[in-house]
Amino acid sequence: MPRDVDAEAPSPRLQAEMSVLALPAAETVILAAARFWVGALRARAAPARNWPSVLVAAGVDGEAIGAFHAFMLRLAADATRSLDVRCANCPSLSPDEAMLIDVVGALQDGQRWYATLRCADILPAAALVPAVAALGRLGRSLDAAGLRVGREPLTPVAAPAPPVHRCVDEDAPQPTIH
Repeated sequence: MPRDVDAEAPSPRLQAEMSVLALPAAETVILAAARFWVGALRARAAPARNWPSVLVAAGVDGEAIGAFHAFMLRLAADATRSLDVRCANCPSLSPDEAMLIDVVGALQDGQRWYATLRCADILPAAALVPAVAALGRLGRSLDAAGLRVGREPLTPVAAPAPPVHRCVDEDAPQPTIH
């Protein structure tokens, strides 16, 4: 099913600040991988050490894990603006996390142009081709493992109580990777 062609609009399925408990398996794997990778970066740990466990458990192959790592390194180095990637325990989805999931889904659907337009919001032109290629590799591996973005319905979740969770470390002013 084709996605909305407006690259500025968020995915109609995934909305910022929605509960992560509503996400199906494929979307949860992508979100967890991004949050674990950024968590390792924030902790000043080598991101390549522990973050891939969620992708390995999901059946993603080593080449795709390397491609995702390369994408995240490129994002951390070249992003044109600060990005909101939250901690692993945050109960809500950020706009940038929703965009990342939407891009992988678009690539699984063969919509490279849409994915490139979405990535153009956060990366310079020179970084777009390798970034989209890396996420495409992840999408193909997830698909081979039976995980396809948009295949499963969102789980209805009752409105959560006002959050008491803080995603931000006391030393960091915002939950960003750039």
